[in-house]
Amino acid sequence: MNHDSPREGEEDWNAGPQAEPELPVSASTFMGVVGVVEILAGVLVLSRLTRLGAYVVSAWLVLIALNLLTSGKYLDVAVRDLVMAGGAFILGRLTEVRESAGASEPRAGAEQPEAGLRTAHQ
Repeated sequence: MNHDSPREGEEDWNAGPQAEPELPVSASTFMGVVGVVEILAGVLVLSRLTRLGAYVVSAWLVLIALNLLTSGKYLDVAVRDLVMAGGAFILGRLTEVRESAGASEPRAGAEQPEAGLRTAHQ
């Protein structure tokens, strides 16, 4: 089995059969670009730009799900992608909360007096 060639039916839901005539490049080139975008989105999530990457992944998955829903096929994959989009969105929100909490909390390793105890400076 040649893994470089699309599986039977794969091209139906990757680019969408209705989109193929509109593509300025071949379907295989388009899917190669899609793969690069997905890898870059994953790198964003794993970098210090987690929040941005999470929102990019979330939007990307919603667009894929909408494409699948308009085709009327692979509805299970569309639902799965919507669930993953929700998870990516939650990751983005949690990262926002963590970043905003980190800005208002003292730096890690900085000594803080315990509640109720006086320090020499008080």
